[in-house]
Amino acid sequence: GILFLLIGIRIALPFIIKNQLNKKLSKLQDYKGTIKDIDLNLYRGAYVIDSLDFVKITDSIPVPFISIQKLDISIQWAALFRGDIVSEFKFTRPKVTFAISNLTEDKEKVKQDGKGVHWTKKFASLTPIKINKIRVIDGSVSYRDFSTKPEVDISINKLNITAKNLSNVQDSTIALPSIVDANGTAFGSGAFNLNARLNLLQEIPDMDLNFEIENVDMKNFNNFFRAYSNTDVNEGEFFLYTEIILKD
Repeated sequence: GILFLLIGIRIALPFIIKNQLNKKLSKLQDYKGTIKDIDLNLYRGAYVIDSLDFVKITDSIPVPFISIQKLDISIQWAALFRGDIVSEFKFTRPKVTFAISNLTEDKEKVKQDGKGVHWTKKFASLTPIKINKIRVIDGSVSYRDFSTKPEVDISINKLNITAKNLSNVQDSTIALPSIVDANGTAFGSGAFNLNARLNLLQEIPDMDLNFEIENVDMKNFNNFFRAYSNTDVNEGEFFLYTEIILKD
């Protein structure tokens, strides 16, 4: 009887967790989060969210603001062996889309920019354990304007990110203990690279961040230029180098 009870609880747990998380994610300002399915991996202390979308509900934007193919939330075993109970998030093929849609009846453009929701806290609420490591595999960040002719669609694709020691479980004496590295394909043909050191335990984090975009064919921006300035580009390359330092 106990065995059948445990089996029944194990079968029911994914549905219970999914319903609870869907209730929590439905209470967002201007956005609604929906989870399609959840799988439990008890042997490694993890659960996997299959298909998570955040859709703007107040306006008719044709694409979700955030769409994640798979989100794996697990205990970070490397930190556990050091005596720290923290979690690791692995995002597979997440897409973030900033968008503008057609005019409303009062002739105002509809914007999807994520304002009104503290997204870091919202993702942190998916687990009761502090997040210490984040991995992003094959992600993208896009800007789309559906109200122009031609439509604008520019993006950074094949985005891979590793962010570790976010809860600073390794060495509390280091001023900027968290490390973030990212790379991807920028605007069709360019290279995107980012590296940063941060202290995320502060309300306004200290950081030392560098990123670069190189070798972008300017013709890849032609829909953008035609939509907003009625011009285009015949040749040229785009490069951008930035360093950001914040302290106190």
